[in-house]
Amino acid sequence: METPLQILVVEDSILNFTTFSLLLKKSSLNIISVTNTTTLSETISFLQTNKPDIIFLDLNLPDCSGLESFKPLKEFTLQIATVVLTAHNDIDTSVKALRFGAQDYLVKDNFNINTLDKTILFSIARKKAEVEALVLEERYRQIFYENSMPMFIVDSISQQFLECNDAAVLEYGYSRDEFLRLEMRNIWQNKNIKKGVEAIIQSNGSKKYQRHKKKDGHIIFVNVSICNVIYEQRTVYQIQVQNITQQILLQQALKKEQQEKEFQIRKAANDAQEKERYNIGVELHENVNQILAASLLYLDNFVNSKKTNPSMATACKEHIVTAMKEVNALSRNLIPPLYINEDFIGSLKEILIPIQKTNILEIQYNISNTIDASLNKQQKLAVFRIIQEQLNNILKHAEATVAAIQLDITGNQLTLSITDNGKGCILKKPKKGLGLHNIISRAELFNGAAKFISAPNNGFEVVVSFKII
Repeated sequence: METPLQILVVEDSILNFTTFSLLLKKSSLNIISVTNTTTLSETISFLQTNKPDIIFLDLNLPDCSGLESFKPLKEFTLQIATVVLTAHNDIDTSVKALRFGAQDYLVKDNFNINTLDKTILFSIARKKAEVEALVLEERYRQIFYENSMPMFIVDSISQQFLECNDAAVLEYGYSRDEFLRLEMRNIWQNKNIKKGVEAIIQSNGSKKYQRHKKKDGHIIFVNVSICNVIYEQRTVYQIQVQNITQQILLQQALKKEQQEKEFQIRKAANDAQEKERYNIGVELHENVNQILAASLLYLDNFVNSKKTNPSMATACKEHIVTAMKEVNALSRNLIPPLYINEDFIGSLKEILIPIQKTNILEIQYNISNTIDASLNKQQKLAVFRIIQEQLNNILKHAEATVAAIQLDITGNQLTLSITDNGKGCILKKPKKGLGLHNIISRAELFNGAAKFISAPNNGFEVVVSFKII
């Protein structure tokens, strides 16, 4: 052994110390000093200023005997190996000294140099291992007790709490003494706790979502990690929990909000579909059906008339042509132009020109030239339908003479504004019309928003915005 060693021999017999010293001189170890003290008080004085590598201690000293010779030295030998020297008739006391922290014992006059060398080496190594274990244990205690997350030590068989840290006391509301009288079932809401614990351990301690019950009865949501550790010479569970209640509640609220939004979108889409069906029915019944009925009357008169009447045939033909135009116009409102994806402005003009020809409403528009390159087909169709929906609202309700459409694209943001100079209205959120709900739902399909600005005799404005992804 290359490491230089300093040895303290606590022995009041000069003969025994001389014999021991001569034996040490034959050692193959690098022993640089051997010091002798003869009493407990002298030994304590020596250890206050010196730190030998190993102490050989005779338990029978002039000022103390038995374990009483060893106990006062414990605070000085926390990092020093101690070997008890004993007589043949006092081995039991030496064994007790081992329980109190000694590393080994030797029976006087019953060992040789080889035994002595091995005892020195093993005792120093054993003490070093004990010191390292104590350091690790202290670090573990600091990690355990000072951890900001609740931590527990739990008996793996009885599932009783053996230890908890301050964070656990603060989180669950139980005192430490109360915790040590509880079992996992008192806070763990799983039906099969053992199975749940084993599943977490088999997943290498990964966090698992759990529901825990606090002292006041409140349920909290936690992530749990579990691993096996050695505690007081037995394998136990070390459990760490992280309170994620706010996160879970937020997720649940967001999910509920998302479900509500999806419901509103589906409802608006269904309402829009029903509205379109109603409008189609009205147009077919009140307009196209009457034109065709008139055509049928002319045709009956033509067939039943004994005289040829070309005017009736001509009138019948004109009514049929009118009916075809009405059906064609109805179709145009239902089906967007096929080339909307390539020419948005051109598609928009197809629905604006017929309105402008009536001279009822002047329509002004300013649309970004980058719209075809910036929007995908679904986004173009949504914008097209919003404009179509609002123009229909203006024609039916606004009594306006001028409407303006402004469509801007700045960066990844689209802004659409549709205004009119009509009679306006008092906006009431709970009573927005179906047409406005359709506009809102189309904007929300792209995580956008729609707002409405109006007042009596002050026109109406629709502003829609969403990000272009």
